[in-house]
Amino acid sequence: TPLSAFRREWRYTQQTIVDETNTTTPLAEPSAGMVRIPAANSYHFVVSGVEIETLPDDVGVDVQYPWESYPRRAHDQTLAVPAFDVDVFPVTNANYSAYLEASKYVPTDARNWLATWDWTSGAPVVRDGAEDLPVVHVSLAEARAFCGFYGKRLPSDVEW
Repeated sequence: TPLSAFRREWRYTQQTIVDETNTTTPLAEPSAGMVRIPAANSYHFVVSGVEIETLPDDVGVDVQYPWESYPRRAHDQTLAVPAFDVDVFPVTNANYSAYLEASKYVPTDARNWLATWDWTSGAPVVRDGAEDLPVVHVSLAEARAFCGFYGKRLPSDVEW
């Protein structure tokens, strides 16, 4: 299709955030290694996104939150955030290695998966000295699988 066939005015596409209702009820006490973040009835959520397109009228192709009528580059909303539990420390390579051993997890697409690990044996092995570094090169689905295995979840945008 030639470019001349397209409209001259820019239009945004309506968006829906996936799994925004990813919530769990906190236990009576946080699990070991976790801390309880208290509820906030008036949390001022302010964030700005990275734009693919820059337009003079402040409309862009960043995310569209449920309370917004269109995607925009700046987001500003007062929200009620329920209490939630979160790990005190990031997931390390050693944590993820133990998970892989216990769960036998293998992704459906291993491209770039655990790219910083040693693959010379054909299976991912944490490099010496990297055990306590945060695990990287895992997808959102892989991070969710890790959390689910331990009865946890990832924090939402607002919680993060």
